[in-house]
Amino acid sequence: MKKPRAQFECAILVDGRTAWKGKRPVRVYRRISRRHPRAKVSIRWTLKEGTLIANAKISQPYWP
Repeated sequence: MKKPRAQFECAILVDGRTAWKGKRPVRVYRRISRRHPRAKVSIRWTLKEGTLIANAKISQPYWP
């Protein structure tokens, strides 16, 4: 029995422009966000139902 294919595609955006397309963006997202520390880096999932864009902003903890 064949496995069903994933019905989505991921893309990593840097300042609104596509920098990478594929299926597993986790490792690539880390690498791209390190290369562009001041840019807005987002992940876009395109499904057959629509598109979801997520922007993760990780802040540094405050130590008084």
